[in-house]
Amino acid sequence: METGKIKWYSPTKGVGAIAPDVGGQDVFLHSSHTADIPPWALKRLERVAYERRDARTGPFAVKVRVLDPLSRPPRQRATHAPP
Repeated sequence: METGKIKWYSPTKGVGAIAPDVGGQDVFLHSSHTADIPPWALKRLERVAYERRDARTGPFAVKVRVLDPLSRPPRQRATHAPP
């Protein structure tokens, strides 16, 4: 498996790019290939591991998983102030 950081990610479109740690061309990321985290929760600069596949349009990532999920802050519940 290769490692890298999320360079950018659009949760509304479900696509993004990974900057590989070894350098080189960015790797395409699609939400259907995220293994252990909901696609809306991916964050920019988060470290991930993935398997790289090559296509005629360029490299893409499959079996994407977050390497350090503990660094993710806990999700805050909405609180409503009394009127």
